[in-house]
Amino acid sequence: MKAEAEPIPFVNRAVDRLRPVVPRSLRPPLRHLWRSFEKGLRYERGKRILRRYSGHYRTARRVYRNAGHRSAPLVTFPSDVGVQIVAPGRSNNIIDLPEQYLPLVYRVAAAVDERFRYSENCRVVAGLLPETIPVLMRDTHAIQDGEVISQQLLNPFDIAGLADLCEPIVQQLEHRVYASHVLLDKLYLYRSPICRAAPRKSWTWHYDNHPREVLKVMIYLTDVTAESAPFEYLRASSSGEPIRGRPLAPLYGTSRVPASTVERHLKSGAESCMVTGPAGTMVVFDDNVVHRGNLAKEQHRDVLVLQVRPATFHPVPRVDRRWTGSFGDVDFNASPQEVTPRRKG
Repeated sequence: MKAEAEPIPFVNRAVDRLRPVVPRSLRPPLRHLWRSFEKGLRYERGKRILRRYSGHYRTARRVYRNAGHRSAPLVTFPSDVGVQIVAPGRSNNIIDLPEQYLPLVYRVAAAVDERFRYSENCRVVAGLLPETIPVLMRDTHAIQDGEVISQQLLNPFDIAGLADLCEPIVQQLEHRVYASHVLLDKLYLYRSPICRAAPRKSWTWHYDNHPREVLKVMIYLTDVTAESAPFEYLRASSSGEPIRGRPLAPLYGTSRVPASTVERHLKSGAESCMVTGPAGTMVVFDDNVVHRGNLAKEQHRDVLVLQVRPATFHPVPRVDRRWTGSFGDVDFNASPQEVTPRRKG
């Protein structure tokens, strides 16, 4: 998921009012001026959002210390995690996995698999009309014909074991990454079915263009190979440092990365890295690195994605509709003080 540019209403209203009185010959240059003006407004708005989040994070760390918490984070700033692979038995994990981590993953995975069987529980990234969708997703022509890139679970909040799985992960992020309380801002459960469609949206190279304090945690609920829709990102071949998108100004412009730019990175010493592994493999990452999803070719992939950010209070419980959004909500709140998920549109 990436931050999409939002319209600036007063600019659009001004253009509508001027259109009838402006000669046709002057409309193209004026339209160009308006677009440049609007672009500048978006950029400045994005910079203000970054400053708000930066100040909010400083406050969040102070609140955390004043509450008596002592933490020695492993990174200077949350985005310094880059891309970290976490797995049971793997050394030097950025977070420690709880003892019951894999049983919880399997429990959630089983519940998610059952939920995805029925059309009423999910929506798809494909052009399907509601009346054409049968009871079972496997019976839809779009699924059978490989036209669906993604199935999104509409209500992920009552999945058995989900809260128990998320709680210790967020706690670890508080102590080892943020040194502040952490808000579980968004929660996404989606499936990548076997697909023969052309990649689009988040399945092309992009960065999410979120505030720098926002991180994501992706947990594979199924075994993932190179042929079952792995997460992929760009990194420097020599250092392994991920390549980040530029410029960063949330809700400004596009954050899709053209193929020509990716090719230039690859010729300059970068490489693409696919993250594969068994169910339970976790990716903790700064979502402003250049990344993409891949299409499933041989086996579907189910994933749980947590989007987190600093908080100036202790959110209890972690998964709560008062502050945890999902599909259908905006990617992030422009004001970090606003915790209630906002619906799109």
